[in-house]
Amino acid sequence: GAVSIGATATGFANDAWSAGIVGTLQSRTSLGRFLALTLDATAGASRFNGTSCATFLEGALTPALEASVGRVTLFGGVRVATGMTRQDASRPLPLGQTPRTPETTVSGGGPLYGAVLTLFDGPRGGVRLTAREDRLRVTGEDITDRAVGITGRYEGAQCGISAGLGEWPGLRTSFGSGVVSLPIATGGNSLDLAAGRYVA
Repeated sequence: GAVSIGATATGFANDAWSAGIVGTLQSRTSLGRFLALTLDATAGASRFNGTSCATFLEGALTPALEASVGRVTLFGGVRVATGMTRQDASRPLPLGQTPRTPETTVSGGGPLYGAVLTLFDGPRGGVRLTAREDRLRVTGEDITDRAVGITGRYEGAQCGISAGLGEWPGLRTSFGSGVVSLPIATGGNSLDLAAGRYVA
């Protein structure tokens, strides 16, 4: 398995900002020549400061089954996720009273499935195409994300771009992202640079 820890920082046009930390665990167990069982776990915490301030905690667990034939890999599994938002009290209260901090916790789960096509795979690099769909049911409502992406690697460096559509109750959202990963030391350490765009 592989364990990674990362940090994020985001600035907004209205001088608000957010910072966070995230950890991931990935494991893969071979079940024979064509099948494998994978497990992805993530946990993160972040802080938002602006006209209001809030703390966010989240975690997800995704077991899945892979089937590979030639250059094509099909996968399907289940994602279970939970998150908590804790918003700071913004109004001062009379002396002796404790400000109330609103707190909300939501959980959900649903299937995910997709395919990976390996266009090229060699000792020095490779290129892969990915398509996937995630369905999550949260508090009785369905959320669906569909995305396609391409990933390339060369001599330890990796880069990838992806784009997709998200469907929420009463809302349709497009999104895109890109990431570059550069090795910085032995032992699998790397520097990741990422950017994303989300349009409602």
